[in-house]
Parts: sequence; C-alpha cells; structure tokens
Amino acid sequence: MGASIAILGSHGQLGREFRSLLPGDDGVHALTRADADLAIPGQITAILQKLKPKLVINCSAYNLVDQCEATPEAAFAVNSFGVRELAIACRENHATLVHFSTDYVFGLDEKRQMAYVESDAPGPVSSYGLSKLAGEYFVRSLCPDHYIIRTCGLYGRHGAGGKGTNFVETMLKLATAGKSIRVVTPAIACALTASVVEP
Repeated sequence: MGASIAILGSHGQLGREFRSLLPGDDGVHALTRADADLAIPGQITAILQKLKPKLVINCSAYNLVDQCEATPEAAFAVNSFGVRELAIACRENHATLVHFSTDYVFGLDEKRQMAYVESDAPGPVSSYGLSKLAGEYFVRSLCPDHYIIRTCGLYGRHGAGGKGTNFVETMLKLATAGKSIRVVTPAIACALTASVVEP
C-alpha cells in the first residue's frame, strides 16, 4: 500500500476536522483508536510499516485531564510511550510527523501575566501536562522531520464528540440557558493562539 497521509485519532474532534479537509482522497488513511491504539505496544509500528505514509498527523491523545491525575499510567502509556514508538516508526519510515501537544506543558509560573511563546521553558503542574511534555521530547529527539503544535481548547464544526463538550459548546449552552458566564482571561487568550515548535 502507498498512503501519503495517515491521520491518527481520526474519530476525535481534531481528527474529524482533518478528515473533512481531506475528503475522498485515496491517499489518506483515517485511523481511529480501534485501528491504531498508541497504548498498545507494537501496533503503530506495524501499521506504519504497512501503510508507508509520507505524512503522519497525530490527533490522538489521552486528554481526559482529571482522569490523568487518578490514572497517570494511562496518560503516559498514550501521550509519552505511545508517542515515543510513533516517533521512531515515523523516523524509520521517513515520514514527517505532525504532533499536537497542549498549553498544559506550562503552568509552573503561577504569577506569570504574559502570553507564552515557543521559546519559553515549559513547567507542567499536572500528570496530563507532564505526559504531553514527555511526548514532545520523544518526538524532538527521535524523529528528525517533525512539527509540534501546542494548542489550547479545541472547537469546530463537528463538536466535541465522545469527550463530552468543548469551550464553545459550553459557552453556547450557558448562554442559551440564560446562566451567568465567567471565564478566566488566560483561557480567552489561549483559545486564540497555537504555538508551533520546530526542531
């Protein structure tokens, strides 16, 4: 087989947006968690060896933030060690890896008032943030041809899907219900930006 693009996590909110941007293209393989689960060692290596994509877009993640604190091993299995295997598989198959990370890699500086930039040192304060930062380091160290995109809350035409809700959907529901809406300023600023960290 000769796929040109593989989208991991194609059933999630971000993955579905990428699928809608690449409709009907025979060179695109949309892989759900059932097809390629980063928590299962060896699975992604075998899949990429079979498909031989030129570009891998990793939209998959263990991103249930509260549950990450209760079960950090589940977060690290996907966000760190699964991403490590993915980075190695991309390198071995000469594929470019586009990997999505999070603003949760920051937070240690509680008094910070300025927006973060790509060159700022990370400092996660949660298991989720730490697992995602470890994944970033694996990508940077193991896959020469990569892009790391740090982003905040996601929203789009397809909605949040199985996770429950997203920022925009929550705001619309509260407004429709006539409830008071209170949002911290950093969330507003973060929703408008995404950082791309290159090697």
